[in-house]
Amino acid sequence: MKTFYAGGSLGDAYVILCKVYRIAQEEPILLKHYTENESLKSSILEIYSLVSGIGVEFRDDKKPFGITGQFIHHKLAGKRMTYLPDDDGYGLELECHPDFNIRSEDRFDLPAHYVTMQLESGANPKKLRHLGTQEIEKIINKSELPVVVLGKDNVDFTQSNGTIDLRGQTNIKEMVKIIRDGYHFYGCLGLLSLVALSQRVHSTLYKPLYLKDKHAFESRVQPVAEWKRYVTQ
Repeated sequence: MKTFYAGGSLGDAYVILCKVYRIAQEEPILLKHYTENESLKSSILEIYSLVSGIGVEFRDDKKPFGITGQFIHHKLAGKRMTYLPDDDGYGLELECHPDFNIRSEDRFDLPAHYVTMQLESGANPKKLRHLGTQEIEKIINKSELPVVVLGKDNVDFTQSNGTIDLRGQTNIKEMVKIIRDGYHFYGCLGLLSLVALSQRVHSTLYKPLYLKDKHAFESRVQPVAEWKRYVTQ
């Protein structure tokens, strides 16, 4: 069985999944994944389970660090960001639009047409990305379709105009299906926005709050033309 070394948080794991998708369709593989955040392990397993034939083992040492959730590696030295060519060393070809063959029934009885929104993203509590109150209200009030809210339920907002709040009620597979079947996605850079772009869902991604977020966008979304074409900011 071919073994690949990888690492990162949820968004990284999803990009890595897209990188190994094609080879996993041909033969079983093993991903040895490193993460500093113990609480993310169950969600990372859920992400990799979207494709059958992928075995996962968690490791304590981040070296070797073969596959990353980026397409341009970079290192921060002082205030300068140095970009290095991406080279996973495995010769993998990215699948920009993976088909996860999710056919589960909709236990939430959602309307036929809707848009999705994530209020907050990020695994680091000190650097969470979130939509502002005015942005949230504007999305809800101007939407001609019901807004289905996904993700964490840490942000308070006023429900109106047919809003459907599913925060904390869905697993990752259900969120992938709901986003894929939606008309549009609103949110910040993170796992769910990467899901939306890879499933050909036009997405409004709001301005990153931190310098590293800006570079995260430039190293994850911007290099992939097939994802960038679905982004509106």
